[in-house]
Amino acid sequence: YGGAISSSGTLKLNSGAEISYNSATYGGGVYTSAGTLTIAGATIKNNTTSSGSGGGVYATGVVNMSSGTISNNTAATYGGGFMIKSSSTNTISGGTIISNTATSNHGGGIHSDGALTINNSAVNIRENQAVNGGGVSISSVGSLTMSNGTILYNNANNGAGIYGGGGNITLSG
Repeated sequence: YGGAISSSGTLKLNSGAEISYNSATYGGGVYTSAGTLTIAGATIKNNTTSSGSGGGVYATGVVNMSSGTISNNTAATYGGGFMIKSSSTNTISGGTIISNTATSNHGGGIHSDGALTINNSAVNIRENQAVNGGGVSISSVGSLTMSNGTILYNNANNGAGIYGGGGNITLSG
């Protein structure tokens, strides 16, 4: 778990940190099993999972992303860029999630099993691909609240931008 980093506590990835060219079953770049993951300017790119989820990041604790780039990551199943498997409220208020792929399932950019809030025009989710939810996929136990932000040029069989697998989705702004 966690090709570059596996953490069960608080993990902060600040500007200048780069996690690239790693591989694992879950969390090709980063795997967090609890605690809080904060991404504030880091780059997570070109990571893969061999058979699991979370090409760039697999997180089961709280996720807060204010800036940074998650790009060109590939997951065999869910969450090419991000797999968020947390019952907490997770927030993305800035950053770019671009050109990630979930090869055989949901969420090219992000797949969330928890509450996900995207709340800033500085969020850019683009050019990701998956079978369902090229940009963002929300599971039946997840939810998405989005005010502002951009989701464009994603590709999927169902829900190129957003795929709601039964979870609640609220869009505004």
